Amino acid sequence: MIYSFLQLHSTFNRLLGPYWSYAMYRFGAIIGMVLASIAYSGACAFGEVIGTSFVFVQDSKPTATLVIGSKTDLQDDVHFADIIAKTVASISAVEVPVADSKDKVHSSRQVLIGTPEGIPLVKKLLAEDAAYQDEVGNAQSNALLPAELGEQGFIIHRTQQGDRQYLILTGHTPLGVLYAVNTLQDRLHLEAGEVIVDGFGTRLMPIVNTPAFTNRSLQTAVGGPDFLGSGQYMREFGYDYQGFVDWLASHKINNILLHDTGFTWGICYDSKRFPELVNRDHPNVEKDYLGGIIKYGRKRGLTVFFAHNMPDRCDFIVKARPELAGINKDGSPKPGTFCLNKPEVLELWKAYWDETLTHYPDVEAIGCQFGEHLNARCQCDVCGCDKYFERQLAFFDAMVDVAQSKNPPVKYWIWRVPGAKQIIENKRDYPDLVDIDWRLKFRPFMLGHETEGDWYLYHHHGNNPEFGIKQVSMALQKQHLKGMQIRAVQFKEKDRMYQCYEEFTWNPKLSIEDYAHLYTIKTLRRKNKNVTKAYVHYMRARGYYEIFRADNRRRRQQDWDLTYDKKFKEELVALKETLKRISIENDFVDWLRSQAEIPAIAHEMRTHLVNIVNSDGSCTQIEVIRPEGGGCIGPMGENYGGLASSEQLREVYGY
Repeated sequence: MIYSFLQLHSTFNRLLGPYWSYAMYRFGAIIGMVLASIAYSGACAFGEVIGTSFVFVQDSKPTATLVIGSKTDLQDDVHFADIIAKTVASISAVEVPVADSKDKVHSSRQVLIGTPEGIPLVKKLLAEDAAYQDEVGNAQSNALLPAELGEQGFIIHRTQQGDRQYLILTGHTPLGVLYAVNTLQDRLHLEAGEVIVDGFGTRLMPIVNTPAFTNRSLQTAVGGPDFLGSGQYMREFGYDYQGFVDWLASHKINNILLHDTGFTWGICYDSKRFPELVNRDHPNVEKDYLGGIIKYGRKRGLTVFFAHNMPDRCDFIVKARPELAGINKDGSPKPGTFCLNKPEVLELWKAYWDETLTHYPDVEAIGCQFGEHLNARCQCDVCGCDKYFERQLAFFDAMVDVAQSKNPPVKYWIWRVPGAKQIIENKRDYPDLVDIDWRLKFRPFMLGHETEGDWYLYHHHGNNPEFGIKQVSMALQKQHLKGMQIRAVQFKEKDRMYQCYEEFTWNPKLSIEDYAHLYTIKTLRRKNKNVTKAYVHYMRARGYYEIFRADNRRRRQQDWDLTYDKKFKEELVALKETLKRISIENDFVDWLRSQAEIPAIAHEMRTHLVNIVNSDGSCTQIEVIRPEGGGCIGPMGENYGGLASSEQLREVYGY
């Protein structure tokens, strides 16, 4: 529908010239948006789409030419074309040719990859399809290339001129072009022996694309050992930092927050000032690739934040410098925790950031979790009372002062935790501060609760987060947050999670069915309604189970609402029935079959959420595990005889 309107407008524009253009200026954009809305909101079952297709391969021969720009960064354009060419070859074993836009291209099907400045034909085609002149006929404002695209937005537009078909992948910046290329790459598939892309102008592949969240972040680690995933990064990427950054860009992730840089495991680079505090087991010490991630990341739109903890979770450093340790109420040393009242701790803090910013001057932001658990703080006369919050503010100010003196463009961030109380109260004094909240879990979002802060870290917990990411992204978009963040230390091994994160952080209004359809195309490289339906039943079953589990932890057993339990079981039965109709076999289908059995989620069903009420009346959720043999295990591995009570957990995790 959108396509027909644009072609109709193009015809009138050529016939009637600027008078038609100006007349349309006042209502053309509105009509276009209405039609786009209609096309987007049409009810299609399991990803069924309308719109024409574009054929790359037919009868085992290439039918399209990839055309790159010649006035922008040619190296980037070659890389972008290579992404598409390799994907087509992996599907069909056919190589599609690549040509330069400055040369004569005779192909009747052309994929134009680049900015309008790099490929003037892109600007010409977009102008003919939807361009409007001002009153005096000078500057053109293009409805298909609005300024609101910004740095990240992109256009995917199929058009025709005479007997030639064009597929335009463009944006105002190379980053926008890259995101267009990666979107198209995910949707390439086989149909009737042809390699095609379809659904142009529908909700599954809109013409104009902008992110729902400007910042799409991953909290992770790129080395080891660490407390989340020891050595996982090296197993997947080794020292190939460019491969890592390109993989992140393929999922449109544009920020990583690294906890490698904390004191828990020691300094992660070859520190000359503190050689005794270096973690010699971190691979970055032997060969520095962290700097490469930062520099190459900027080329792919990726910013890097360094993370820290203060004063707790500083085990490595406190062990090496025991004189800096905090104390318990009885005066005994408190393992892994600094005393913030010791001047030597503040000096170490400032010196560390001074050297770190010298070593990595291009890092985007530095920050810290200033006191996640108040019970973990030192219990001296200063740290053990409200002066503790003043000391945390002093440490934050010291970090900011070092950053300003070393590299003024460096920004700073915090997680919204109890110890950051005074920092948050003084937030207006720090205009560059990124305030990341993480306190609400899945259930509060379903109840309509709002988060605070500028970004939100969604703790999805477990290996099956699709339903939660979908719901949370919708809620956060309504709250107009600037950023969303997830935490993981596995990468390619969790492709489902990242693909889900990518799709819903750009378009939270996609349905679960839409996403399942898109992921089926990406993983099978063909459409398959039964696989799509099976994936939908799986995601719904997981989602209903999460709601049921979270809901029941807050109720007495006799008051449990069994609605979601019933829905969970119904979806599980539907999943098994749908799998019987699937004859193809691949890793994804095999995985779906494994999830159809209740024992596959038995471990997660043994987890329990316990609410603890803190001294200030706030609530904290703690997840514990009930092993089959009995007992109860807390997050730090401590074992309780039976199900841990709120009072027991508050002593360890509350305040």
